[in-house]
Amino acid sequence: MNVIRMNNIRPQIVLLRGASAAGKTAVAKSLLLYLKDNLKKNCAFISEDNFRKKMQFNYKAEDKKVHLNSVKLITRIIKELSSLGNYEVIVIEGLFRYKEMINEYKSFAKRSKYNLQIFQLVAPLELRRKRNRISSVRDHISNLDSEHGRGKGEEVPIKDSVVINTVETIDTSVKLIASYLEQKSFQKL
Repeated sequence: MNVIRMNNIRPQIVLLRGASAAGKTAVAKSLLLYLKDNLKKNCAFISEDNFRKKMQFNYKAEDKKVHLNSVKLITRIIKELSSLGNYEVIVIEGLFRYKEMINEYKSFAKRSKYNLQIFQLVAPLELRRKRNRISSVRDHISNLDSEHGRGKGEEVPIKDSVVINTVETIDTSVKLIASYLEQKSFQKL
């Protein structure tokens, strides 16, 4: 059975990337509410971390393979959500620790003519530790490239990403992201 799109909306895909306790999930959830309540956007949310962890821990798969497989599955979900025709924004939060993952999302967006925006959420390691209330927060972005500041919470932003420092309140981060989307991305929808 073919799904008929109700309109010509191509969702804006928003990737929120960052190390553990950088604020990805909290910012994502608040951003979704802000977009819905203030900008009247219909939104969907995908947690790449949760999605990937289920595949990896339940089946003990190799790390990089699971990350890349999660991209394949999530892009299928995006296509399906798009075919329903009623999502204007799809927010995906996760570590996105490998360059190949980001390249796959970029390639998918280009092929499918989706607007894609990547936000890199950053916070100092000490703040991330405080947020997690543990002293062993791992820097999960260590495999992205050899230049990043491992252990300092100062990852090198990936090309074409917008860096959001989450030292301030969640509300501040959300307003910065929403403002950027309004200026750059939603004009294209």
